Amino acid sequence: MNDSRDSRLSRRQALAYFALTPLGASLQEQAFSQDVSSGKLTKVVCPYSAGSPVDVVGRYMAACLQTGIRSPVVVENIAGGGGITGTEAVLRAPLDGHTLLVQASGALTTTQLLNVAARFDAARDFTPLWGITSIGTVIVVGAQSPYRTIKDLMEAARAKPGTITYGSAGIGSTPHINTEMFMKETGVKLNHIPYRSSSAVISDMLGGHVDCLFASIASVVPLIQEGKLRGLAVLKPARFDDLPGVPTLLETGASAWMPPTTAFVLYAPQKLPAPLKAQIATATQRGFEADPEGVARLRTMGLNSAIAGQALIDYVTNEQSILTRAIKDAGIQAS
Repeated sequence: MNDSRDSRLSRRQALAYFALTPLGASLQEQAFSQDVSSGKLTKVVCPYSAGSPVDVVGRYMAACLQTGIRSPVVVENIAGGGGITGTEAVLRAPLDGHTLLVQASGALTTTQLLNVAARFDAARDFTPLWGITSIGTVIVVGAQSPYRTIKDLMEAARAKPGTITYGSAGIGSTPHINTEMFMKETGVKLNHIPYRSSSAVISDMLGGHVDCLFASIASVVPLIQEGKLRGLAVLKPARFDDLPGVPTLLETGASAWMPPTTAFVLYAPQKLPAPLKAQIATATQRGFEADPEGVARLRTMGLNSAIAGQALIDYVTNEQSILTRAIKDAGIQAS
């Protein structure tokens, strides 16, 4: 009886030891890499509510991944804590490749840096697998605004520092960080009014209650075209095709500065085996390429181009460095 028990224990120990050997680890990774297309449901967690920009892009990514692996993929919205709740839920999930995260690359960094409740490290805990870059930013004012050019706005801000207001989607949001970098670059001083979302800022801007916003181009193109908002400058190297009348900041002569463009990214936990990460990234790209209207579809969502591999890792790493420095320079404190 004791011999049998000891024998079973020895087999368990042997299996545990084998799993730690290079061959055992390799076989485990192969098993993982086969599992993602096994027909099991894959969840792409969006840490915000349904209908948010990250949710919209996440659903497109989920569709691409589903096409690529020929297995069901859904978006699960786990909102709360400014994006923390859903993000950390991904890290607690089994490491089987069936729970992924979709997030704006800049938001993942700023949430970590500016929210004391965050227990994750963007660079240490997550690997970017596949992403889509955004078109860029445009500085807008209301149609009733006295500022008809970016130089008008800057001159007024210099004449009375802190009296011109700008809205953002909250402390640490992309509009907030971009405006802080703009102020540091140009020397103007604007007064920050944080809102819960950029749409709330736009609503107040239409009512004449806030002066300007550094907005995602995609979110305001229709309003500019309808004459409800006025675009002062796009913060990108060339004019945006759908807004031919809005100059680049460089063209206005006000500044040559441009903010980093952010990306919407499909992330996996850093500890996920490398073969499985590669399979997910490749499958998502394959699904994207299978969509004949993929590029046109991106433009309707205000997005630019797909990015993956080392190019994406370098992109995210560079953005993390820029945002970390911007937050420090602006003196924005975690809360």
